[in-house]
Amino acid sequence: MSSIRQLHTIFSPEAYELKLELDRSGRAFTGTVSITGKLQKAGHDIVLHAKDLEITRANLDGATVTTDKHQNDELILHSPDQLNAGEHTVYIEFKGKITDPMHGLYPGYFKLNGQDQELLATQFESHHAREVFPCIDEPAAKATFDLTLNTEPNIAVISNTPIKTQDLTDSKRQITVFETTPIMSTYLLAWVVGSLDHVQAKTKDGVLVRVYTTPDKIQQTKFALDTSIKTLQFFNDYFGVPYPLKKCDLVALPDFSAGAMENWGCITFRENCLLVDDGHTSTEKKQYVAMVIAHELAHQWFGNLVTMQWWDDLWLNESFATWASYLACDHLFPAWQMWTRFFTDETMLAYQRDGLASVQTVQQEVSDPAEITTLFDAAIVYAKGASLLYMLHSYIGAGIFQKGLSAYLKQFAYGNAVTNDLWQSMSAETNIDIASFMQPWLTKAGHAVVSAHVGAQSTYISQRRFYINPQAALKDNADLWPIPLMSDEVINTELLDAHTVSVDYVKSSTPFLLNRGRGGFYLSNYDPKHLLKLAESVTRRELTVIDRLGLLSDGLFLCQGGYQPTVQLLQLLEAYRSEDSYPVWLIIKDILNDLKMMVEGTPDLELQLQQFISDMVRPQYTRLGWRAVQNEAYE
Repeated sequence: MSSIRQLHTIFSPEAYELKLELDRSGRAFTGTVSITGKLQKAGHDIVLHAKDLEITRANLDGATVTTDKHQNDELILHSPDQLNAGEHTVYIEFKGKITDPMHGLYPGYFKLNGQDQELLATQFESHHAREVFPCIDEPAAKATFDLTLNTEPNIAVISNTPIKTQDLTDSKRQITVFETTPIMSTYLLAWVVGSLDHVQAKTKDGVLVRVYTTPDKIQQTKFALDTSIKTLQFFNDYFGVPYPLKKCDLVALPDFSAGAMENWGCITFRENCLLVDDGHTSTEKKQYVAMVIAHELAHQWFGNLVTMQWWDDLWLNESFATWASYLACDHLFPAWQMWTRFFTDETMLAYQRDGLASVQTVQQEVSDPAEITTLFDAAIVYAKGASLLYMLHSYIGAGIFQKGLSAYLKQFAYGNAVTNDLWQSMSAETNIDIASFMQPWLTKAGHAVVSAHVGAQSTYISQRRFYINPQAALKDNADLWPIPLMSDEVINTELLDAHTVSVDYVKSSTPFLLNRGRGGFYLSNYDPKHLLKLAESVTRRELTVIDRLGLLSDGLFLCQGGYQPTVQLLQLLEAYRSEDSYPVWLIIKDILNDLKMMVEGTPDLELQLQQFISDMVRPQYTRLGWRAVQNEAYE
């Protein structure tokens, strides 16, 4: 756990009343915050977080107190009299700066009708709320927020909840008061103010959904609005827990450091992650936008409604939202074949990074939230983590997985949880010890290559950690994972939890195949004789697209790591001469590129490879032609 003390264990906030006056042109703000909460034990101090703020006044239960700044952004309020354990109210007046780095409160720049314009936006994850107001800036310090913003007039003012009142003062300032938020973490509080326009509609459950952007891009919001409404409705049904807010705003920002941020009810996006120009946008770009929207909407439940206790479990938030984005998009856009794309874009990316000897584990101890940007590798935390959730979904079954998620969200709604809480919710739906199954995958680096020597009635199967560097693979290896074999045969061993086993199976008309549907997070390595039989199955089109894809991608990684000779991969590739699946062709392209590098500088081999490539490509060129055909499938 954290080596930095967690302040909510000293003083636990229950409600914030935050009032801010924003001076955009002066790059400054002034504010007051009243925090009601519970002191856990008697003492003289209440400790908050504050960074780069000037504290001008502080009261504790109505009495003026002194303040002192300490390491780790701590602001200590010291009372001359001992404070009893229990409820207290802190009141602080403060000043701060609006700065260009895209965290805390920052400006976003754009042009409108040729004129320079600015808006102001917040970005508080992971620990930047403290740059805008004194608070306890930890995910477990959940509280309600009553926000009032004093801004320029005649601009949009957006936050997590609907506007309660909005009035002009005598000095022509606009005062916007928002409804009280649900109990939530500080990193999810957000607001955006500036020249923005929007489109809107309601879900079938009455939730108001609005998509905001600068006025010149309002025509690019339709796809986002339609996708958001359908995705919210899908998650409502899937989780069995209704979206708990009255509205959901999605805001495109001209300046944004990340792709998007899941602020509850006020989701912010980089413009190219939300806006779609219907007349000039490719299907691939629409897929990307749809997945970003689905990712952030998944967080409204998984992260916002139920929040990790500490940043150690951030992997689960991001892994889950990555997996859920494919789930939702597959439901909304079945022609896109999202789970095939999941394998090529997420699982294969994870295989590549996870094959390095120095790779980190999925679950990491975080001692300081500032470490998150350096610790969390998208290929591991997002892609591998999502692939492990997909494996669990495949192993225990879609129904049990869904029931476990729903039970977890209902049990910990508006609270905090740790990873094991989710596993316990899922274990309650099945006789499998989910924690024991998942823990090795989360806490060990790397993944396995499962080798199969296939006999007439039995098969010898072994596992060993996969390394992309052949030299690293030579060292002794004691790593062991509980691997769901997911064979297409009836076998007597479903879970490989030893280094080597002998598996009996009932022989069928097709060759023995591991990891059907590519649910398992491992590579399969077959003996040369059996691999030729599988190649014949590819030629006869007896394998599904995902299994043809997986067999070939495994061959690519195994060849790169020295587990298979190149000639064996070429023999397998021969079986794909009639391949007509676009995702499979992405792997074929990668293999051909590798081969080109291998023969470069050897004219005879270069010529032979060119002929090989020509023979591979010709059937598909003949089938597709050079020009697109109306109503042609996505692939």
